[in-house]
Amino acid sequence: MAKKDFKNSINQTNIPAKSGIKGLFSPTGNSEKEEIVTSKIPVTLSENQNLEVRQTFIVKNTHLEKLKDFVHYKRQQGYSFYTQKEGLNEAFEVFFASLNEIPNRPDFIKDAEVQRASRIKKSL
Repeated sequence: MAKKDFKNSINQTNIPAKSGIKGLFSPTGNSEKEEIVTSKIPVTLSENQNLEVRQTFIVKNTHLEKLKDFVHYKRQQGYSFYTQKEGLNEAFEVFFASLNEIPNRPDFIKDAEVQRASRIKKSL
């Protein structure tokens, strides 16, 4: 069997920049195929109240076990796709409905939280 020469194969392609993988993803000056990338703008709660975000919490082991027991119970009752996420959402709804009106955080506090999250993302 003859060995294949991949370097010559690359030269025969129509890839504008022949600098390996980086050449495939770096801008080539062809403005037709370039896309404008915009920064992500944080969405406030008032803009989209059903926005789901990933958040990590530390909870008591007993509370987690109760949640797991509740999910198991719901699945046994015929809700076979009931999840811990749904159980927590229901618990939050009941909890917040039982409270009087909760005042919103001031905007400067929200801005500080966004800046902190941005610094953490940049450090990773």
